[in-house]
Amino acid sequence: MGLISLLERMKMEHLLAQLDGVCEHSAKGDLDYKSFLTQGLEAEWRGRLLHAVGQRLRICVHQATRRSARVRTGTAR
Repeated sequence: MGLISLLERMKMEHLLAQLDGVCEHSAKGDLDYKSFLTQGLEAEWRGRLLHAVGQRLRICVHQATRRSARVRTGTAR
């Protein structure tokens, strides 16, 4: 099983998207194994965090829009 299929099975889409850049950086000799792994996992963590924040913002906007519509139509509680 290859690295890409493992990342897909582990649902690490963010790391998969940035894998080439992380690998190129490591190949230049700038990163040891721990640093390579840390950078890859940080990329995944940042991606998941940004995704979660985006979802929360969409929920807030949706709720605010519904509240505003209720106020305008006079159906506010």
